[in-house]
Amino acid sequence: MANPPQRPGFIDPLSMSNEVQRLRLQLDHTLNYMHTLAARTCALEAHAALVDRGRKPKLELKFRSQFGEDQWLWNLFKDQPDGFFIEVGAFDGRTLSVSWIFEAIGWKGLLIEPIPARFEQCKACRPNSRVVNAAVSKKGSTGTATFEMLESAGDDYVELMSYYKTTAKHYQQTSTAKHIKINVPLSTMNDVLGDINHPIDFAVIDVEGHEMDLFDGFDLDKYRPRVLVVEDNQEGKDTSIPKLLTKHGYRDLGWLAVNRLYIREDDKPLLDKMRDNLPGATKA
Repeated sequence: MANPPQRPGFIDPLSMSNEVQRLRLQLDHTLNYMHTLAARTCALEAHAALVDRGRKPKLELKFRSQFGEDQWLWNLFKDQPDGFFIEVGAFDGRTLSVSWIFEAIGWKGLLIEPIPARFEQCKACRPNSRVVNAAVSKKGSTGTATFEMLESAGDDYVELMSYYKTTAKHYQQTSTAKHIKINVPLSTMNDVLGDINHPIDFAVIDVEGHEMDLFDGFDLDKYRPRVLVVEDNQEGKDTSIPKLLTKHGYRDLGWLAVNRLYIREDDKPLLDKMRDNLPGATKA
């Protein structure tokens, strides 16, 4: 029996689904290509900047971040020869690093990583930064804490996301990876930073849902990082972080993939530079 003729304008659901899938794959390919091209362009700019300054790179001139966070920061700070950065949750110092390129051009920085094995790797490959083995938490946090994490089997990204209990519990329900417990030094941002006497240009925060604990032990009015890049895997459902940072004088700039971006409201030169780097943007 022949299939009945389709009505004019009728689109077969299976054909539509296949076309949507094809277009999504094409879009992913295009976006990946654009990300790679932008990273290469920024690397060429970094090389040219070092030549103009008569400097040599400290590390390979490579933009390594997952979502272009380092490219966004580069557009803000590329005219600044020296600076200081913080990256909390630095992992091995190389994989998906946001701060790598800034150490490469001569900046100094602080890298904080709780997983002991990753801390050792980070210390080895980032010789020009101070590298600290700690989980940074609330005011008064000292000593050590025991965390459950996932031991990856060839997949570093499992371990990368794993040292806090809430994340480990989630993966315990969805993963067959081996679960282990580790003892981690416990500290606060205030104790790690101490009495530093120079500006902090940007801080990248990746602590898998424990941002409020970190900021409880981080005196933003004293240390005043100019820019904050805060990973938020809850996609904005928890508004406590934006409210807290707004209270401490930060402007919420929106999202870059899973990261929320903030600049200090009183940092007019940086806010102007940000607007200048947006297509069609004008100064206020």
